[in-house]
Amino acid sequence: MNKTKYVANNFDWDLDLKPDNSLKKTKIKNSHEDLNALYYQDIFNTLTDDNNPAYNNNFTGVISFETIKNGRVIQRTKVKQLEQMENLLHNHIYVKHNCYTTLNSVKGKRGNQNVAGLNALYFDIDTDHQISKTALHKLTFNELLKEESKIGKFQQIQKTLLNNGFKECLSENKNDMTINDELLLPNDVVFSGHGFHLIYFFKSQVPVNNPIMTKKWQYLEDYLGHAINNALKRYFDLEEDIVDFKATDVTRLMRAPLTKNWRDENKPVKCKVIEHNTKRYDFFDLCNNFVPFKKHKKASKPVQSFKRKYTKTIKVGSAYSLNLARASDFNKLVALRHGKCTGQRENLVFYYSYFAGASNSKTGLQKELQWFNLKFTEPLTAKEVNRVYDQYLKTDFMHLNDLKKDDKVQVPNNAKLIEIFDITSEEQTQLNTIIGYDEKLKRLNQKRRKKSATSGAKYRKQERNKKIIELFNAGESKAHIAKKLGMSRTTVTNVLK
Repeated sequence: MNKTKYVANNFDWDLDLKPDNSLKKTKIKNSHEDLNALYYQDIFNTLTDDNNPAYNNNFTGVISFETIKNGRVIQRTKVKQLEQMENLLHNHIYVKHNCYTTLNSVKGKRGNQNVAGLNALYFDIDTDHQISKTALHKLTFNELLKEESKIGKFQQIQKTLLNNGFKECLSENKNDMTINDELLLPNDVVFSGHGFHLIYFFKSQVPVNNPIMTKKWQYLEDYLGHAINNALKRYFDLEEDIVDFKATDVTRLMRAPLTKNWRDENKPVKCKVIEHNTKRYDFFDLCNNFVPFKKHKKASKPVQSFKRKYTKTIKVGSAYSLNLARASDFNKLVALRHGKCTGQRENLVFYYSYFAGASNSKTGLQKELQWFNLKFTEPLTAKEVNRVYDQYLKTDFMHLNDLKKDDKVQVPNNAKLIEIFDITSEEQTQLNTIIGYDEKLKRLNQKRRKKSATSGAKYRKQERNKKIIELFNAGESKAHIAKKLGMSRTTVTNVLK
């Protein structure tokens, strides 16, 4: 039977191994159909016609090609281009080591913290059920028969998948694996020698410039991994998992096609691509359509900022009066700045919705926010104000009117509000409640001095002395004054000197 193959830069992708290490080259025919070549092309092909700025048309990072023997890394090579991969495969094709590659690119040493670009999702299907030598001696006769039955069953599963492919099997769980009315089929199916790798390539590489991208990838990997696992378990009537969930990290090594699986050195098995699908998947479309992302939906920035900065827990009754005073302070703050609040307008409107919500109905609050927005020299658009209002409606803990007076709520402390809005010490002197420690101490001292001037010891002494002088001028004797005011005659004498 004629094999198809692909030749690029004088390298033969389709190589058959003989025991004498000689090369047997098949004739070139339908070169574009060589599945192994297409697999490696897919890894490095990052071009897309889409206008999505989140896609990357320049390959970021490197593919880590690693040679491992007895669990120890013999060689680790950073691969940036397809030509480098060709040379590595040519050099390792007869080496009796297991060869692996990452599918997502990395920067520096391979590790989840060093992922540079997301290229694909991948799933390891284990169809080689084995009994370890340690466990073998602990099994009873009936347990041994059961394990041998499993081995036979998994061997039959492997033959079925090699002959029939995965489409029919995955259809068993099409409700969880359908997007735009199409079943999610892998771009490539790699026979690893003792199992299969299902590879889903993205339209283009997604650069990891934010840790949330890696988290999204991991949620998607876990979700589809369980969907594929459930489909295969239903199709083959299995009780145990067939997908290896330990092989789902973002920089996982997968066996390299065109190399050999040397797990059994007496019977090495060639790794090869057995299925190829030209359709590539939109990473962001997958994110928007599958369940885990809806469960882990990120809150909008104003709510996150608010939740991160509140530190004080008080009763609803106290929070109600505090919010009214703070709403008044926000109006004063905007007036003090003459409406020049560019860069803080959305946060001001968001916090104002919480504070002013204490004295307004939900309907009245929308008008209040629009009125507050007009105080800015450059007001937000109506759409932006409505977006803040919608966020207020979705955030239950902000609705004080719906809570009981004895309930407890968390509110932002003054230090954080001052930090968020850069409130100066001069501005604090004009505000009622949003003040820092220094201003608070200053006001306490002023209050103390004022109280001392009207009811303190010095004030009481002055009033006593006035009374003594008044009584003495009225003709009272010193003895009578001392007795009447409850003091010694010496004290009266000292005052009258």
